[in-house]
Amino acid sequence: MAEVLTTPQTLGLVMLAMSACLFLAWVRTRSGLRKQRAQNNILIEELKALDLERRNLARRNAVLSQEKLSVARDHVRSLAQLGTEFGGTLKTIASSFEQLDHAKADTTQRDLAKYGRAAAQNMMRGLARTLDSARIELGLIDVKRDRHSARELASDWEALLAERVMQSGKRLSYAVHVTDNTPREIFLDARLVGQIVSNLVDNAIRYTDRGGIEILLKPSNRMPDGLDIRLIDSGSGISDATTTSLFEKAGVTESADPEIERGHGLSVSHDLAGLLDADLRLERSGPSGVELVLELPDAFTVKLPSSQDPTKSDVFTAA
Repeated sequence: MAEVLTTPQTLGLVMLAMSACLFLAWVRTRSGLRKQRAQNNILIEELKALDLERRNLARRNAVLSQEKLSVARDHVRSLAQLGTEFGGTLKTIASSFEQLDHAKADTTQRDLAKYGRAAAQNMMRGLARTLDSARIELGLIDVKRDRHSARELASDWEALLAERVMQSGKRLSYAVHVTDNTPREIFLDARLVGQIVSNLVDNAIRYTDRGGIEILLKPSNRMPDGLDIRLIDSGSGISDATTTSLFEKAGVTESADPEIERGHGLSVSHDLAGLLDADLRLERSGPSGVELVLELPDAFTVKLPSSQDPTKSDVFTAA
């Protein structure tokens, strides 16, 4: 006859069985943890190896980038040297055409001399803009702000306008204005700002056949101690389709529409303005002409007296 287990004995066997199950589960869990830890260690080592390879690759790429940048800079320097030599040759050609223009020659010869001189001068300016673009992309242009007389800069730009209008052969009026509330002394990089103004003047003359061109220097309404240099022309204006890409680098195009290509100078000027932390923008365009604004920050060192009348201005004009 089978022995009947009592309740305490049954509970003891159950507890023993549960303990055995828990022990087996612990052993399996510990074994699984060991395996998992080993797998994790393997993964960690693989990640370390990948990170080391990534850093080595980054170092190699940095070295290659520096080498490429060094080579590119050498190329730009070589181009600059070549540009200087080429520019000297173009100046000689332009000077020869100028002498021919003033010599005793018939009308046809003088006209040819004027066209030749203008072509040589345009080539020199185009070469300078191309080199500027390359220098900007490679970070080879340094900004050097210095103290300058606003009126002297205006006088220099008046002379620039006179020269470029004469070279164009167009009958255009021109003027440079400095408002009375513009401080006598301003801080800026005269070379870079002058290059921007030169490019804007060339572009304005190119698209202006009648009327005139004006440059206005005045304090900015948007930037504290900022200077506005406004170039206003009475040219053909800019279409809405062109305004969105006005300062973009022009690509190769087969279009005969002159508005598709408004000159490489605007793109270079926009990049130069970026180096100066300045804002170059299209303020207005219409049938009556175009107004472009170069807004330079921190150009003034002296606060303006509130008694000055901003409606009055020093004016440099020429018919």
